[in-house]
Amino acid sequence: MKESLCIATYASGREYLEFIPVYIYSILKSYPDYEVVIFCAENLPDNIRNSLSYIEGMGAFSVEEGYLKHVPSGFDKRNSAACRRWFVYSQKFKEYKYLYIGDIDVFILPEEMPIHEQHLRHCEAINLDYSNVRRRTNGKRVSGLHFIKTEAYLESMLPVLEKYKRLYNDNQLHHYENDEYMLFDIISESGLGLCPRAIAGEWIDPADSSFRPVHGVHLAVFRDFFVKKRRFRSKSFRASMRKLQLIVKDPVFKKIEQNFEAKMIKRIFKRVHTYDFSD
Repeated sequence: MKESLCIATYASGREYLEFIPVYIYSILKSYPDYEVVIFCAENLPDNIRNSLSYIEGMGAFSVEEGYLKHVPSGFDKRNSAACRRWFVYSQKFKEYKYLYIGDIDVFILPEEMPIHEQHLRHCEAINLDYSNVRRRTNGKRVSGLHFIKTEAYLESMLPVLEKYKRLYNDNQLHHYENDEYMLFDIISESGLGLCPRAIAGEWIDPADSSFRPVHGVHLAVFRDFFVKKRRFRSKSFRASMRKLQLIVKDPVFKKIEQNFEAKMIKRIFKRVHTYDFSD
């Protein structure tokens, strides 16, 4: 196994497919020794294929198209896509000691300590083979950013995930209002042990039991005017935005941006470029 990290996630819907080259670019720009595996329900449009061609030399990545297309009746499409990210599997996972399942609309940024090293410190702090946290407002819901040692994933978590995938296909999971409740139940059944419940704070210290970093900027905050909220005016958020505004000036990213077709991602990056640092 490689002493590195494989990052995986799932995308579904025309607007979210647009984030695929952005997500891959952001990871490989920051961590060229990582590998990225993206799963998506649909076939990729030409503009996204073109964008992927611009980043072919940056590092290892792959996109598996037509993966888990089925959406059971009574299942909200957006929540269905979120649930499906926990069912993804690739043989590539076995090549890496560590696996991270994230959000397709996060722009990963470079940090002094690599992502996998941060989460290994957190694993040690909470004495578990995975790094996550239960939501402060609801102890039966974990965050949607999940780091796990691959051996633990294959031995303990994968069999439970296969069970939940069957339940999903049999239309027995639509009662989950959010995929993070489902992940809590999967972890509970896996026998890996429950992670701590978060307490108030910014959650950026790996030694803190509540550690839950985004490792960049969650672009969803620019989907609406969420940046007016206090948490998106914090010192750490502004520091991330300064990094992001520099990176998006890179000629390779500019070529990707020129290929955007969906209104949502165009609007998001217009707001990224014009983010106001004043109070």
